[in-house]
Amino acid sequence: MTTTAFLELAERIGIRVTTTPYPLEMANEALQDLAHDGVNGAAVLMVPKTRS
Repeated sequence: MTTTAFLELAERIGIRVTTTPYPLEMANEALQDLAHDGVNGAAVLMVPKTRS
């Protein structure tokens, strides 16, 4: 199954994802929160956009 097909299926059956964003410089805190069940859903590291 492709990623696209999986995401389309998840949407059809009503799966909802909860995320907690962390700035990249707070990666250690994100790991600590994950280790101690301090995150509901997925921890997501936010990488700053770079200029082209």
